[in-house]
Amino acid sequence: MKKYSMIDNREQMIVGLISLAAFFASLGVDTSLFITRQDMAITTSRILISIAYGCGGAYALAASTTSNAI
Repeated sequence: MKKYSMIDNREQMIVGLISLAAFFASLGVDTSLFITRQDMAITTSRILISIAYGCGGAYALAASTTSNAI
């Protein structure tokens, strides 16, 4: 996005990287532990994605308060 529209969204990059890591973690959980409990696997993946968005939002909040203080 920075290359084409000169927008620097680091929080989106953080969300993407954590989501990619969470994908492999939830895939491992889904295929090994919760074969009979599919609802637990879906809940686990949703929790991991919400953590990713929370981290991205916290970074965006911290970056905006830091830039406003300067």
